Order: sequence, then structure tokens, then C-alpha cells
Amino acid sequence: MSAVAAFPETRGEAPGRPEYVELKRLVEADGLLQPRYGYYLAKMAINAALLGIGLFGLRLASTNPLWWIADAVFLAFVFVQIALFGHDVLHWQFIRAGRMNTALGLIVGNLLVGVSRAWWNDNHGAHHARPNDLEHDPNVNILFLACTPEQALSRPRWVQWIIRHQVALMLPIFSLEFFSMHHQSLEYAYRRRPGCARLELWLQIAHFILYSTVLVVALGVTSAIGFALVHHAFTGLYMASIFAPNHKGMPQAPTSRAAGGVLREQVLTARNVRGNWLIDLMYGGLNYQIEHHLFPSMPRNNLRRARPIVRAYCERQGVAYCETSVLESCSEIVAHFGGVSRALAT
Repeated sequence: MSAVAAFPETRGEAPGRPEYVELKRLVEADGLLQPRYGYYLAKMAINAALLGIGLFGLRLASTNPLWWIADAVFLAFVFVQIALFGHDVLHWQFIRAGRMNTALGLIVGNLLVGVSRAWWNDNHGAHHARPNDLEHDPNVNILFLACTPEQALSRPRWVQWIIRHQVALMLPIFSLEFFSMHHQSLEYAYRRRPGCARLELWLQIAHFILYSTVLVVALGVTSAIGFALVHHAFTGLYMASIFAPNHKGMPQAPTSRAAGGVLREQVLTARNVRGNWLIDLMYGGLNYQIEHHLFPSMPRNNLRRARPIVRAYCERQGVAYCETSVLESCSEIVAHFGGVSRALAT
């Protein structure tokens, strides 16, 4: 599935459901779908500076255990910020010229983060096309987490034991996110699946060589291995803390798009996380998940401005608009997964 084809703003509304088209006109009238080049150029510069600080911190990490842990956590933050920038690039929020977008996606995704641009497009495009659809959304088809008792029963018995304790094991499961992304990316690029550019696999290999070399030179072999494991675990935890509140515990997608239309499908399955500039930074704008799903190519810094427009429009249309705090979203996620575990145990 093409990532672009999966996004509602490039596809149009289902017949008989003009709601999305009308909302898009309101958003376009405020110029919120226009590229914001200055914002993203500044993001590139800031991320480059943060990466430089993190790499310099490896020198301190080699002499002090506290700096070792601090730098692993800091670099986890930096890697996710770079990945969030790559996410925006692949949504065409920054560069909309095809070849330049592909080239930047390869550099940011494959080379810097080690995540295949083509795999991400395919995986994330499927998520955007049918969010919270147990058959088509890969984000609700995670081996060690079950969104429904029926999904849990479809897993091997040894996995069912983990699912019965999925709330208690949630943090260890989330810490595997970055490892899983690397594994899936390498497999996707190695098999040259749809959308793979010629350099996909070679750039990923270059990432791991460069990453390993920098750590070994700075820390030595043994410490480099430990640092890489801790860094990947914290990166996975941070990523999962952004991804989980967006859709986990929200209603499943309707069995037929014609039954609800694009707007209702995208709004009812998503959850916003309200906050301030710090929440916007930490979540990379994905705390405005409803707006992002409705308009994936909208630049990140316009999502906050789109929120009152979308919310007011949903109220007029009688469409439930879910927005919670960070703590409330965590509570809802825990309650949802806990309910699935209890149902499986009975």
C-alpha cells in the first residue's frame, strides 16, 4: 500500500459523506496545509546540535557511570526527535518534491536512525488507512499485546501467558519497540519489498557500522554493547510512550468505511493529549493525533492551530472528540489492557 494513497487528504471523502471535504476547506482557508520550510530547517539545525552534544557526551560517559546513563537517556531523546522529523518528512510535511523527499527520508530514516524509509511508509500507511482495525492496522497487531480477548486467544499459549500479565510487563514490552523496528526494517529492505530504493539496505548497514564504531571507539567493546542495549531500550520506551496514547484503548475501526466515512473513522479511533509547548515537543506534535490523522501532510507546528477548528466542527457534526491529559491517557490504556488480561484469565 502506498503511504500517500493511505492518507485521507490525498484520497477524498467516501461517496455520500461530505463531512471531511467541508472540514478540509475550513483548514485550507487558514493556510494550515501549506509547507513551513523555516520551521523544519530550524528543526534540522536543532536536531543536529543535539546529536553533536550527545556524541560529545560519550567522552564523559567513558569516565563516569552517571554520565554514561545520562547520555544514553539523552541520546534516546535525540534519536526519537530525529525519527519524529523523519516521520514528518515521509508525510510530505517538509519537502514535497518526490526525489528530494525520498533522499531526505533515506538519510534521516535509514542512515541516522536505522529504520527503513520504505518499511515505515508501508507500515505507517496501513495504520493511517485503517486505524485500530485488527486485520489491517499493524499498530494493533503486536505479538505481546492484545487489544481484545479474541485477539489474545489467537496467539500461541506461551504468548497468552505474557498477555495475561501485559499490564505488569508493559514497560519491558515497550522497551523492545526500537529493536523491533530495526528487525522489521532490515527484513523489509533485505527482501526488497515494495517501495524499497536501491540504497535502503546499504544505508541501514552503514548506520549500524557507524553506530557501533562510534560507541566502541568512545567506550570500548564491553561498555559499548551495554550502552547500545540501554540506549535502544530507552529509545523504545520513549517511542512507545508517544505511540500508545494515540489509539490504544480507543474504539476499533468500523467494519465498513461506508458506515462512518473518513472523518468519523479517523476521529473516533484517535485520542488527543492536551498539554503545553513541552508536551508538543516531547510528542513531536503527535499529541494532536486527531488532526494529524485527518491531515497527515499538515506541518507539525500547524496542528495546534487546527485543533480548535477540528474540535468545533466535530461538535457541530455530533462526532465525539476525545482529548485527555497524559495521566488520563495512561490510566485509560492500563484499564483497557487490564480488562483484556482479566477476560483472558477467566
